[in-house]
Amino acid sequence: MGARPDIFEDLRRVGALKRDRLDRQPSDNALGKHADVQVSRDTVGAWLRGERFPQQVDPLLAVLAQIRAEADCRGLLGTPVDSVAGDTVSELLDLGRWRRAWEDEQQGRVQANKDAAYRQRAQAALEDNERRARQAALADRPRPLRYWSGCGP
Repeated sequence: MGARPDIFEDLRRVGALKRDRLDRQPSDNALGKHADVQVSRDTVGAWLRGERFPQQVDPLLAVLAQIRAEADCRGLLGTPVDSVAGDTVSELLDLGRWRRAWEDEQQGRVQANKDAAYRQRAQAALEDNERRARQAALADRPRPLRYWSGCGP
């Protein structure tokens, strides 16, 4: 088996499951209005199309729990999701799996931000060192205006 799909691919798979096998139930509107979710239907739709990363894990888990309940009512939990990864609907909708996937993605994003900040600081330090080296190499180094004399050399 190949590499495990990333969180966005898995979100798209959940969206396809909801659309194709659950007849779009529960609706994105109903999911968004759930007490534990409280986001717009457009946000739910964007999550399930793998277009947006949920900023908090609990609303995502509440959405997935509602989809899992619908799949359970239809007797689909033991069936294969699709031919992509060979997992069952139950495995795809396992909330522990989603919490881990969300945490992994969140940690990756935090690390990417730290790495970008480090690269920016390193680039700024490199540019500062190059500027200082260019100034040090000048025969007549720049001086503040107050040290200039009115007479030429």
